[in-house]
Amino acid sequence: MAKNNTSIEVLNNNLAFVQFGEEKRPELKKDWQHEYIKYGKKNDFPQELVRYFEEHAEHGAIVNAKARYLWGRGLKAVNKEQDEQADLFLSKANRFESWNKIGQKLALDCELFNSFYLQIITDINGKPVEYFHLQYANCRLSECKTKLYFCEDWTVRNPDFKVFSIYKKGQVGTFFTLPTRGIYPSAGYFYRERCFAKCRS
Repeated sequence: MAKNNTSIEVLNNNLAFVQFGEEKRPELKKDWQHEYIKYGKKNDFPQELVRYFEEHAEHGAIVNAKARYLWGRGLKAVNKEQDEQADLFLSKANRFESWNKIGQKLALDCELFNSFYLQIITDINGKPVEYFHLQYANCRLSECKTKLYFCEDWTVRNPDFKVFSIYKKGQVGTFFTLPTRGIYPSAGYFYRERCFAKCRS
């Protein structure tokens, strides 16, 4: 992140002039060896946003409140006659979690990063059978947005990552998907500019 160039000029005993340094946006660069987009010089911009969220109580409380408001009381059937069928579907997004549990994680990612990623696992016929939340901070997207690179630690010199292709109906295997709206494009890449400005000020 950019250095803090704040300066304070004391004009008299009761008055001081404070000038805040300009924060630069993180540089988004393509990793030519692996094709993914790096977030910042150290490829750690999403981790910076998580750090602000965890270390600044007021900011964290606001983000959590907005995420709870976004997800609300969860998903349920509009038609009472379909309650049983809807509850059966919503109870199992994957072998461990319900859709409402995953939805809370997606809502938090939407507030922190203005986007989210889902892992999709299909059966042998290409039908999706399980959906898992992918931690946004651990993901890097390719320039063409058709491949997702997932790694637990992007700060190491040679990160050990898994690669997922974007899901297309009928394909068999493990894929990823992402929302098509609600993101901030910058130079053709996904970028959470508004959150960066809020956190740094």
